[in-house]
Amino acid sequence: MSIIEEILQRNQSFIKIELYLTDATFGFNPVIQSAQIRDTIYSELPTMDWYVDHGHEEYAISIVDFIVGYLLFNFIVPPPCKALFLLYYRIREPQFFKELGYNEPVFFDGKLASSTIKKEIKKVLAGFSDSFPHADAPVQMLEYDSLPVFYKSYLEMVAEINFTPK
Repeated sequence: MSIIEEILQRNQSFIKIELYLTDATFGFNPVIQSAQIRDTIYSELPTMDWYVDHGHEEYAISIVDFIVGYLLFNFIVPPPCKALFLLYYRIREPQFFKELGYNEPVFFDGKLASSTIKKEIKKVLAGFSDSFPHADAPVQMLEYDSLPVFYKSYLEMVAEINFTPK
């Protein structure tokens, strides 16, 4: 017997007990502005330093993953910021995104492709230039010494972007 058949055979009064009226099934996330994005990033990033200093790079990187995921899950970030976070995930998980059809390589011979990454950042922000004219990425902040250093510098760069709409 399938689960649907089991549910259909249940006494309707028991099913009605489990149902309740509600206006929404999901919470509403607040809109977050540039200053709040910056504050969140800069308040959480220092927690990764100990892990880097003690050779636990994957743990350090997971803190960056947490920050990006936290901001995306709990807030409505401005569209160009959301697109930069998507680019972060494309850089972080290149194989996954390759399977989704993203063909622009972000790694060459195991190293970050700095010119491609900078080009992608500029392309992302150019797509929002009409509605977010002040969103300019300080790509000179990016550091490519190691993955944790790069990911940290990427979030620091995002923190410095003005996502104020037109």
